[in-house]
Amino acid sequence: MIEKLFRLANGYVIVELCGLYPERFLNLCRNRNIMLLEIFYVDTCCFCKMSLKDYRQIRPIAKKAHCIPKVRKRNGLPFLVRKAAKRKGFLLGFVLSVFLAWQCSLRIWNIEINGGFLHTKEQMLDYLEDSGIYAGIKSEEIDCFELEKQMRLHFPDIGWVSAEIKGTNLYINLNESVMPKEADLMEGEYHIVAAQDGVVEKISVRAGVPKVKAGDTVKKGDILISGVVPIVGDNDLLIRKQPLAAQGEVIIQSSFSYSADYSMYYTKKTVTERKRGILVMVFGKKLFSYIPSYSIGKYDIMTVDMEPVMFEEFSFPVRVRNYYLLAFEESRERYTKEEAVQLAKEKLAAFLKDWEQQKVEILSQDVSFEVQQNVCQARGTITARGNFISYEKIAEEEWRTENEHSGDNP
Repeated sequence: MIEKLFRLANGYVIVELCGLYPERFLNLCRNRNIMLLEIFYVDTCCFCKMSLKDYRQIRPIAKKAHCIPKVRKRNGLPFLVRKAAKRKGFLLGFVLSVFLAWQCSLRIWNIEINGGFLHTKEQMLDYLEDSGIYAGIKSEEIDCFELEKQMRLHFPDIGWVSAEIKGTNLYINLNESVMPKEADLMEGEYHIVAAQDGVVEKISVRAGVPKVKAGDTVKKGDILISGVVPIVGDNDLLIRKQPLAAQGEVIIQSSFSYSADYSMYYTKKTVTERKRGILVMVFGKKLFSYIPSYSIGKYDIMTVDMEPVMFEEFSFPVRVRNYYLLAFEESRERYTKEEAVQLAKEKLAAFLKDWEQQKVEILSQDVSFEVQQNVCQARGTITARGNFISYEKIAEEEWRTENEHSGDNP
């Protein structure tokens, strides 16, 4: 393979030899270390392949062997350059296209955002544009570390974000925090209490006094970790009580009643008309657009983006967005019993998946499904293990002793 590439780079020709002594020509070439490849005969003529450099040396050999060499085919870079030199417009266009491709490779043409639910992609792109990051910006002008920092400051509900540049693409991956815990919203001092009835499996305390241990049965509202810490002196004499914000984790196994009702009727959409529009953007600027309009009845708009890509990480600065306007009519339909039960099972699976995302372990589920008249009912019990806790403010009388006085009294 490497030898073939060298041959193409240096150039080679296919030569036809006709004359009295072609065999003598071959012998003379061998004696002078001229390499001939792929030798074959057609009638009385000999054909062979040789390098361009060797071909320039065979004239005296051919004359001595009484042969006439004729070039039948030329291949390789030297001949390609010679042809290109005669077509200056083509050569200029080739050089210009290489230059443009090189310049385009230094910029960001595609911004991809993954992982957002609370904030749409459009909101994120608007924020990035206000921050000076847009399609067409030079890659070297983007500081990924600083971008991550600013996004975390601007969006407090984003717990983790990473920005990475690959080729002409900017990838932003983010993880929005689950809704902030009650403790994050509370100020002052508080207890950690049970949010559900259950059995304590594990307790770890970072601040406060544990009131239960593993194996204890607790009711909803029972104090698990107290935020009132006794300060004792010599001979275990209570000096005072110090309130603080209790911190810790309590794993509780608990059983929950699951109940859900789903209507047997749904609205079905039937598409009656389709219209198509298009938006073409080059270098981040609108070049051409046609967006259809529809003023009668109800309709949905669906968009499909197309992005030309040369290599996996090299995107062109061209965006094509297809708009599909779908007019529809609505009709009221009824689920079959099997469809209703399947829908209820899917809703239950989504409910359990949401719990698992909140680090709740599902131990067992016993849920039954029944269709009654116009409603599909789901009833049952779910047993789960998790950090089922809530927070309760500490009342002043819980920590103030009789010999303590308020700051307003001497």
